[in-house]
Amino acid sequence: MSHDADSGKVVACSGADDKGLFFGHPQVYVKIPPGESVPCPYCGKILS
Repeated sequence: MSHDADSGKVVACSGADDKGLFFGHPQVYVKIPPGESVPCPYCGKILS
C-alpha cells in the first residue's frame, strides 16, 4: 500500500471516551482528507 502525504491520513475510532474506559463500537479506520474533519460513521465523534 502506498502513502501519499497529500491524500490525508487514516485515523481509528473505537468509540472510547477520553480516558479509554468505554468501548462503544468496533474499531473502524476513517480516511481524513487534508485540512478536514470527518465524523465517525458509528458514534459521530469528529475525527481530524
